Amino acid sequence: MLQIRAVDVIELGDVTDDDARRSGASDREQVIRELQSKPEGQFLRVRVGFGGDDPRIALRNADALTDADVIQLTARLDRLDAASRHGPWTGQMMRMIADQPHVRAPDLAASVGRETLAFKNDVRKLKALGLTISHSPGYELSPRGRALLARLEEH
Repeated sequence: MLQIRAVDVIELGDVTDDDARRSGASDREQVIRELQSKPEGQFLRVRVGFGGDDPRIALRNADALTDADVIQLTARLDRLDAASRHGPWTGQMMRMIADQPHVRAPDLAASVGRETLAFKNDVRKLKALGLTISHSPGYELSPRGRALLARLEEH
């Protein structure tokens, strides 16, 4: 998680060599050139820092699902399916990711006739529920996702 620690309005002369180094630029002059290329607006120095562990990590590892957890997750998946323009997809996607871990998103999307960006957006919805883990390349079901899929396939 990222924490925004400060946002300050600055002038070009306020840019330091330390600012440049932390921004990934080679030097202060490079930062000033980039800032001068902007047609309008203020210059901001944004200070960020570690804001804590990503809560999705704990969620995706929470695989001791109660019956209430399964009912709640199933209801969320049903709502995602119902809101979809391309029909129910959550179960199919979870099964596909389980069967084909670490396969590139464009390849998975093409295998079901979907556009890559829309496909990836749907995977992010599953990730927000703690059901998938993103890799480079591809995805895998999280422990929580595997537990849910096993429970769903029981019925």
